[in-house]
Amino acid sequence: MIKAEVLNQKIRLDAETVAANSVNFLKMKFILDSSWNNTLKTAVFESGETGDKIAVILEEGNTLYLGDNTCLVPHEVIKPPFFSVSINGIADEKVITTIPSKIKVY
Repeated sequence: MIKAEVLNQKIRLDAETVAANSVNFLKMKFILDSSWNNTLKTAVFESGETGDKIAVILEEGNTLYLGDNTCLVPHEVIKPPFFSVSINGIADEKVITTIPSKIKVY
C-alpha cells in the first residue's frame, strides 16, 4: 500500500517505484490534513505512458474505493515509465487541488 500524505496542496508519497501490470492489488491511502475536512474528494491518476486520466471518487459506491480514504490504483495507469496522482476536494464555495506526484513503474 502506498501512503499519500496530503498537506494543503502537496502530496508526499512513501513509495518511489512499483511493479507494472498489477490488477486490483495496489492500494493508495490518502492521509489528509484538516483543510480537507468535509470535502468531496477525488483522486486523479494519470498514465505516464498514454496520458489517460482516471478519476476515483473517494466515497462509498465507487468500486475502487475501499473506505477510510483508501482506494485501488486503477490498473490502466500502472504501466512504465510512471503514473502520477493528484487529489481535489470540493465543499460549498471551496475547491482544493494538489500538485501531481509521480511514481516510477517498472
